[in-house]
Amino acid sequence: MSNRGADYEVQVSIVSVLVANAGLQSLLGNPVRVYQDVPTNPQFPYLYVGDSQVLPDRFECIDGKEIFVDIHAYSTDKGFSEVKRICAVIADLLNDANLTVVEHNCVDIYLSNERTFKDSPSLTKHGVLTFRVRVEPTV
Repeated sequence: MSNRGADYEVQVSIVSVLVANAGLQSLLGNPVRVYQDVPTNPQFPYLYVGDSQVLPDRFECIDGKEIFVDIHAYSTDKGFSEVKRICAVIADLLNDANLTVVEHNCVDIYLSNERTFKDSPSLTKHGVLTFRVRVEPTV
């Protein structure tokens, strides 16, 4: 049994899907700039993945988990068009994706919430997508 847990494995799977996507590569560069620790002076646009919440999801004696994963998109373009295009690609890419999660079955993944806003007082545009992922241990 892995010591890393389903939450970490879901994050690894999501990141691998994001960096392999040609649409995101055209928007974020190749390789896709996706960070778990954002550098002091990052190159824009970029993604940050790492925030999550894990809830137990017990159903019919199955010890599943409900994992909420936040994906942050950042842009310094004028207006919101770039950050919203990035968010749209991510939503299309991950909704109902077939994630590979070690020692778990990914039951489903879907977009739970999406919001965009300006980080004050900077000019950075910020998009946050929250995905709900349900996993069950393999038997």
